[in-house]
Amino acid sequence: MIITENFEIAQKFTDLMLTAYSSENIKGRSGVHRSSIIDCPLTLYYAETGEAEQHFDENNVGIWLLGELCHIAFTKYFDAREKVFNLAGIKVTIDAIYNNKFPVELKTTRKKIYKREDLLDDWIHQLSIGMAVMESDVGYLIVMNIITFKLQVYEFHTTKEEREKILEHSLWTIIDISNAIKKRNPNLLEPKYEKCKTCSFRPIKGVDKKNCLFYRRPN
Repeated sequence: MIITENFEIAQKFTDLMLTAYSSENIKGRSGVHRSSIIDCPLTLYYAETGEAEQHFDENNVGIWLLGELCHIAFTKYFDAREKVFNLAGIKVTIDAIYNNKFPVELKTTRKKIYKREDLLDDWIHQLSIGMAVMESDVGYLIVMNIITFKLQVYEFHTTKEEREKILEHSLWTIIDISNAIKKRNPNLLEPKYEKCKTCSFRPIKGVDKKNCLFYRRPN
């Protein structure tokens, strides 16, 4: 038996999966989504105006595949999966629904989560929007560590007033981005520089494309 590593085939497989990833995350996700509220506002701006171009590299393949596999495994037996709600034209896709009324979101990470304060703000924001759209006072965040395989579940509780504030903030965020798009003026938006490191509109060595004008190299 002869076993050798085949770099050429590895690249072909990577390209195949990148094509699927691109289709899933660009062509298959047209319009305004919940992520548009949470991400850097320039992400939606560039996606709609075409003033910068997205690019996904090989690192995105592994992250995407692990996330997809975990979502399939964990949400398979819930009451509903990938259910889409409409918030004034904003598509809010809930990973799963428990007991027919409680939203459930799943996150995979390499980061060690010891307490509530370690949870990423984006995760909290995402589930909070889902709870507000579903008018649910309880929601669940599943955190799966892909290094240690530790599974944690955090239970969220919100009041009606908190959910109303979340919805109001979400709508105003999209209104501001839509205004910038209409005026073709990205300077009206405040970049989230902490997201530059993984942004698909960032400059990538060896890739000839239009990049985000506000990109900052991470320290």
